[in-house]
Amino acid sequence: MRAAERLGPVIAPSNATDFVVLGLAIFLGGMVGTLIRIPVGGITFSLGTSVGALVAGLIVGHLRTRHPLLGRIPDGAVALMTSLGLAAFVAMTGLHAGPVFFSALREMGVGLVLGGAVVTLAPLIVGIYFGRLVLRINRPVPRVSL
Repeated sequence: MRAAERLGPVIAPSNATDFVVLGLAIFLGGMVGTLIRIPVGGITFSLGTSVGALVAGLIVGHLRTRHPLLGRIPDGAVALMTSLGLAAFVAMTGLHAGPVFFSALREMGVGLVLGGAVVTLAPLIVGIYFGRLVLRINRPVPRVSL
């Protein structure tokens, strides 16, 4: 107990969620994202509610490193929000791009799909060879000899 007095508060695992901090961060982040507008030339840029909430989450995360009892969320809840957030992002992107994809495929042909495959795979292949040849990183999975 003497160590805790010198080091700071004891952070025990908890199933409680700090809904006040969570709700305020989402609300204030969304408000700031909506209210901040930056005029550039004849165009006005705004962050939007999602970017505002993301920035608020980053700020709360930073504050949590300084004050560990602020904004507690159990690991399971964080994992659930991460999975649902990613799934919702993929679903919304697919719903938005789906109708345009078929018309683009008709207009551009199969080259569109092949170009997408090249653009997706090229950085991965370059990264693997860069890591192996330049950084001398070992293979992630060793070869198995039979």
